[in-house]
Amino acid sequence: MLTGDRLTEFQTRYWRRQACVFRNAVDISAYPIGIKDVCELALSELVESRMINPDYELFLGPFERSDESDGFLPENHLLLVQCLEQHLDAAASLLSDQFHFIPTWQVDDVMATVGGTGATCGAHFDQYDVFLLQHQGNKRWQLDDGGHIESDLDDNQEVRLLKGFKKTQTYDLAPGDVLYVPPGVGHFGICDGLSLTLSIGIRNPTPAELLGDLSEFMIEGLAENRPMNHQLYGADSGLPAAVADELFGEVSRLFSPATLQRWYGCYVTRLREPELLCPDDTREYTKGMNLLAALPSRMSYARVDQTFYLFVNGDAFYLTDDDEAWVVTLCRTRKLPTDCHPSSEGIDCLQSLLYAGAVV
Repeated sequence: MLTGDRLTEFQTRYWRRQACVFRNAVDISAYPIGIKDVCELALSELVESRMINPDYELFLGPFERSDESDGFLPENHLLLVQCLEQHLDAAASLLSDQFHFIPTWQVDDVMATVGGTGATCGAHFDQYDVFLLQHQGNKRWQLDDGGHIESDLDDNQEVRLLKGFKKTQTYDLAPGDVLYVPPGVGHFGICDGLSLTLSIGIRNPTPAELLGDLSEFMIEGLAENRPMNHQLYGADSGLPAAVADELFGEVSRLFSPATLQRWYGCYVTRLREPELLCPDDTREYTKGMNLLAALPSRMSYARVDQTFYLFVNGDAFYLTDDDEAWVVTLCRTRKLPTDCHPSSEGIDCLQSLLYAGAVV
């Protein structure tokens, strides 16, 4: 969707700055995702889904088939279904083909919204970047100038509704159009006829989320939980500045750049729904196997100090330089090259991934 000069312009002019629209950006026919497919997913206990009625009341899935009308939705209701890329091949292909300019570890998910004329989830804002791809039907989007924070939301509503939304821009989207909306920008989408929109969200965790997860990672990984070696600072009951220096030294020793990078690789590849994987401890890895990443799997890689890592679904695998080529290909294409020659560490890694159902 975005390559070359067009991608450069987007990064320098629009990313995290202002909204923009790309007309006829995606050939929808290459990614056959039907409204019926989305509604079927909303019936499953393994899929996160919710529905919003015209009064902005929120209903959580899974839904029963009797909740549907003519195979779709009650009139004026909006259905939202998360993580399509973990369930539908077409959604996974859409990500790899059209949004290849976004690292896979940075993509949150592909969410579908389905509704008939007038259906909406109201004016709201997100704390992350989002690309809104119109897949079927038409939809009108109204945007404001942005800069919103959590206190701008209406506390009396079940859904995230903005107080005092004032539109400054309007975009009418047809199939194949993509609207980019930065974090904090209010947007209000209204279906015009039966509509299917795919929202590609970009991960943007808060400092509180990061610190909470990092703390758990560090505590679990402590080889020795020894107490601090406090100096004796004298009889004065006051806290000298040297105490802060000592504390900073202890924390710095634990939170090295290498440790942070290893933790973040695990963090960004962790699955929302690990039960979607199908473990199989009967399969044995042999060289030349035709292996694909399972749809739910999240993968990345990094060189930390002198060690090469593969991160898969929240786990870190220690590999060698000989494994770098096939790891990079697997992460980028989600296919293991059949002519690769993994090291002994790589073979153990691939065997573990087979057992876990991370590759199939």
